[in-house]
Amino acid sequence: MFTYNSLGLKNIKNNNLFILLIFVIININVVNAKYFVYKNAPSDMINAAKQIGENERLSYQQSLQKAESDDESIK
Repeated sequence: MFTYNSLGLKNIKNNNLFILLIFVIININVVNAKYFVYKNAPSDMINAAKQIGENERLSYQQSLQKAESDDESIK
């Protein structure tokens, strides 16, 4: 006998797959976004969000380069 939850899913395995699917969809949207602002945000807020996004991207690239150079120095 199966019990249905509020989403109409049959069992825990289906629930986990559903949650994973939602998580993947959200992450795809987040990865493709360059910055987050409200739809009708003022230009100051948009510019600040762009700058924050650029700073995050640069710091991520620097950390990757540092990790690569650390790996090379170990060899």
